[in-house]
Amino acid sequence: MTSHFKSLSEAEVWVKKFHVTAADSLDTTSLQKFYTKDAVLQYANMELLVGLDSIERFFGGVFPLLESMKHEIIELNLTPNKIFQACTISYIVKNDPENKLIKIPAMGVFHLVDVRKNESGAILKRFDVYLDPGEVFARISEVRK
Repeated sequence: MTSHFKSLSEAEVWVKKFHVTAADSLDTTSLQKFYTKDAVLQYANMELLVGLDSIERFFGGVFPLLESMKHEIIELNLTPNKIFQACTISYIVKNDPENKLIKIPAMGVFHLVDVRKNESGAILKRFDVYLDPGEVFARISEVRK
């Protein structure tokens, strides 16, 4: 099997672009550049999200609650059809009077489409995100009181 990336550093460039464009921007309009139309997202212990529309709705509900989000890659590993990523995600909740910075560790597995099949450059067919977002959602609840 051939990989989408010739090297780990090439994969890292793609992952950083994914984070900046489709996550840290807090804007759902670029998700289709990365996720295929039938993509699947497993986010923490939440119900499996199937399809780009479901993924856009999920993030469309979460992003407006955040002032900022930033991913810092700790480690990447590459196989022909997967990227494994350990990272730290930093959040600030929107309208938080303390601007409390919340940092949580996370692990992500990017499952990539067959190199011969990509939809307008979208190569992410499944994304499994392992983290505990409890502190972020608790802070959102506190700030909204």
